[in-house]
Amino acid sequence: MHSFSISWLDEFGPDGLVYSIEQDAAYCKYCRLFPGGERGLLVEKPFHKWKDAIHEFNAHFRAMQVDKTKGCHGNKLHMSAVLRATEFIKHMESDQLPINQVMSTKSQEQIKSNRQVVKSVAQTVHFLAKQNLSLCGHRDDEQYYNKEGVNPGNFQELLKF
Repeated sequence: MHSFSISWLDEFGPDGLVYSIEQDAAYCKYCRLFPGGERGLLVEKPFHKWKDAIHEFNAHFRAMQVDKTKGCHGNKLHMSAVLRATEFIKHMESDQLPINQVMSTKSQEQIKSNRQVVKSVAQTVHFLAKQNLSLCGHRDDEQYYNKEGVNPGNFQELLKF
């Protein structure tokens, strides 16, 4: 009867092979944690057909396929899972905030800025109302706002101030 060999961990462990004593099964830690496609043996389904182990491990971890257009490449799904794991570790070790926190911070800054603008507009309207002054001036059109000698109105001048 066949059983798991510890030497397989020495050979395939650096590539991601892990063994579960409780399940008496092997998995690929990268493909299990960062799946990206087909989820078969070593990913969702535990591997425990020990007589086929070397063949299956080589096919998963070290498969080399020759494609005339792309040259040699390894198991694409496994390699992309390793890449996702590496990027995840890099991100977790860096001082950068997660994207959701960055977006939340930017959103909060925009909200704060918008509130300041609305507050300025409300205070200007309130001031003009208290002073019994009109909001508009001689020409309240936007096209005349920057022209010399044209009064754009109390409201626009106070906001500009």
